Amino acid sequence: MKKIILIFIFQCSIYASGDSLIGVWQDMKVLGSAWSNTYIFFPDKSFKFFYNQMDCEKRIVSLSGTWSLIEEDVINFYVFEKYVIEGGKLVPAEGSCASDSMIVEGYEKVYLIDPPEVMDYSISRIYKDNEDDLQRDVIYIDAIKFWRMRNDPYEVMKEFEK
Repeated sequence: MKKIILIFIFQCSIYASGDSLIGVWQDMKVLGSAWSNTYIFFPDKSFKFFYNQMDCEKRIVSLSGTWSLIEEDVINFYVFEKYVIEGGKLVPAEGSCASDSMIVEGYEKVYLIDPPEVMDYSISRIYKDNEDDLQRDVIYIDAIKFWRMRNDPYEVMKEFEK
C-alpha cells in the first residue's frame, strides 16, 4: 500500500500502512502505574491486545492473532488466541485496582480460536498530538484514540506477560 502524506500548517498526518503501525499504542496519553488498553503491532503482522491492567474485575485479559489493512481506513484483526480468567469470585477491590471489584481464586486459561474470530475496525490517519510537549503519534482505532508509547513492540512484552 502506498503511503500518502498530507502536510498541514500545524500537524502532519500519515495514512496508516503496515510499517507505520508497528509499535505499542495505548488509549491513554501517559503511562500510569500500569498499562491501559493497549495494542502491540509486530513487523510480522501479528498483534496482541491487552485490556487495561488496572481493571481487576475483567475476565478477558488479552487477545492475539494477525492483522491486515484492507483499506486505508479499515483494519482486520484475526483473533487466534484469547487469554481469560475463569472461576473465582468478585470481592471488593484492593491496592492499585481501578475497578470496584477484583477477581480472587480464579485461574488463567488460553483459548485457541479456530477458525479465527474476525474483527473489522475503522482506523484513522496517524498524526502528531500537538496538545502538549510529548508530541506523540496518535491514531483512532474503532473510534478510540490511541497514542504510540513505544516504537519497538518487543521492548515492553515483559511488562505484559506473566
